[in-house]
Amino acid sequence: MDFSMKNTAEWHSKGLGRILNRMNMKLRPKLILTFLVAKVIPIALLAVIALTQIVSLGNHLRDIAVTDSTKALNDGARESEERLTTDLAMAVAGFLHQRDNDILLLADLAPAVITRQNISALS
Repeated sequence: MDFSMKNTAEWHSKGLGRILNRMNMKLRPKLILTFLVAKVIPIALLAVIALTQIVSLGNHLRDIAVTDSTKALNDGARESEERLTTDLAMAVAGFLHQRDNDILLLADLAPAVITRQNISALS
């Protein structure tokens, strides 16, 4: 048996024709029913398939958006922490450098103060 498109279409039309003839329907309801079976139902099925694909795509895009935004937020937080840490390290280094300068200044002043105190004590 050859199942070419022509034979398949003929079989469907003959099968549908037989069913409609047995129902003793007039021509207009037969045409409406044929139109529904041939056009509306396949279009409705395509719409359902398209809707499920749209929902699937939406879920996939949502997952991508969540992943990307999470990565961007983590990167931003890491950069902010690094900037704050660097700023704090620079402030501590500046403070320690000032204390180092104070110690060096006191080291230079200490002998002179001690000498003045010794001279004052001797007088």
